[in-house]
Amino acid sequence: MTKERIARRVTFLIAVAAASAANAQPANGSWVRTTAPELYAAYHDNEVAADQTYKGKSLRIRGMVVGIAKDVLNHPYVSLAGSQFGTVHLQFGDRSASELAKLHRGMNIEVTCRGDGMIIGIPVLTCGN
Repeated sequence: MTKERIARRVTFLIAVAAASAANAQPANGSWVRTTAPELYAAYHDNEVAADQTYKGKSLRIRGMVVGIAKDVLNHPYVSLAGSQFGTVHLQFGDRSASELAKLHRGMNIEVTCRGDGMIIGIPVLTCGN
């Protein structure tokens, strides 16, 4: 399998996970606060434990933007620095595009999202749908 095909498959899987996620509003009014490096480290240390802490939960995540792009379904996403070589992906709905257009690499942001677990080594969250 070529690198391009693998990249398309990863992007497609991330898009499918985001499309199936529900709204990020907490039922009990509380948020789990974290940073992109903390979330990334938790998932790469123990995915099962990290899922118990973050998956399906409403999160307030802070981090540095390292990329703003669109997936194969043309939905915008933001990549936050998770480690020196890894990222945390924040998937957004089309309605967020105008706000995301104001972002730039190196900017520090805090976003409300819902944890969707880890897909092929990448922690994924759904935000602002």
